[in-house]
Amino acid sequence: PAISACQDATIESDIASSRLSEPLDTVTDLAEGGTFDAVPEIRERCKWTTLIRDGAYGQINAGPELDRWNVDQGRHMMMAKWSAGCSMSEATNDLGYMHSILHKLFASQDFQYGAKPDPPGQLYLNLKAYLRKHLEGSSFQTFWKCISSMEGFMNKAFTSMNVQSALRKAGFEGSVINKRIILAHNREFGHLRPVEADNLLRFCPIHESIFDDVFAGEEDIDTLNNIGQGKPLNAMVTNRQKFMMDNHVHWKAELASRKAAELAAAVEKEQQRLQKEQNQAIADSLKETKSRQCTFMGCPNTIDVTTAALKRVNEATWSKCQGKNCRVWVCSEHGEALSLHEK
Repeated sequence: PAISACQDATIESDIASSRLSEPLDTVTDLAEGGTFDAVPEIRERCKWTTLIRDGAYGQINAGPELDRWNVDQGRHMMMAKWSAGCSMSEATNDLGYMHSILHKLFASQDFQYGAKPDPPGQLYLNLKAYLRKHLEGSSFQTFWKCISSMEGFMNKAFTSMNVQSALRKAGFEGSVINKRIILAHNREFGHLRPVEADNLLRFCPIHESIFDDVFAGEEDIDTLNNIGQGKPLNAMVTNRQKFMMDNHVHWKAELASRKAAELAAAVEKEQQRLQKEQNQAIADSLKETKSRQCTFMGCPNTIDVTTAALKRVNEATWSKCQGKNCRVWVCSEHGEALSLHEK
């Protein structure tokens, strides 16, 4: 719910920003629950949003729920799992100073002990009420303190100069993609001779259709065993993948297929268990009944010892002589007779 609320807040802020020239009531209506379809240009501009996460369990586990929520809202979001190991060399947030600045701001005395006023506007009033309703008290205080400080912190960390510097380090120079910088993050590329590197750069970017042509008819391209884990790549869980589109239609179909297979296996296992119990019950019913009679003279009490289970349970209620090779058994009513017998 918190993720949904935060994404709504971001989208609705975009809507409000694009309509500042309109009457205040209109913007307020959107913030208070107006539909996303009310502003077609915002929907079109945000049609293809990409969310990239690393392998942190919280981020990965939130993915399917966020994807379902987007689908229900009629929104499109490409969701990818990125390798945390390459983050420091390829992700703009890690290449730039932004995260470092944010860490320092959140660790500052001003944040820890200072009080920030609530952000203005009906949107934040609604968000605060929503979070207060769905979060524990301590969690709400932590979240809301961050939200109240975030706008100023973000403006200070994500300046135009910082962002452009991070983009250049990642290989994005304005409208030009520097393929050499991007490929330089790959250690194998650094071992190529200049002529070989230039030849490779001439073919970048390589469209997926080229791979389809080159590897037509090949099998196990994406299922080779992982060197460290020894498992086929497609058999590894999402947070162990190096890179994948985890809400791609094929991967979602793969997960649905796995769930169906697991369910079918569980159903089959339960059916086998029930069949085994039924067969055992039939076999027990066909066995000749065996019983043991109390040794005390004239006692008619007996116990059923037809099966091992019945024998174990019923014999526990009787007493047996501890003498070697003695087969005297007495029921609970004649325990004193066994004491006399053993003397």
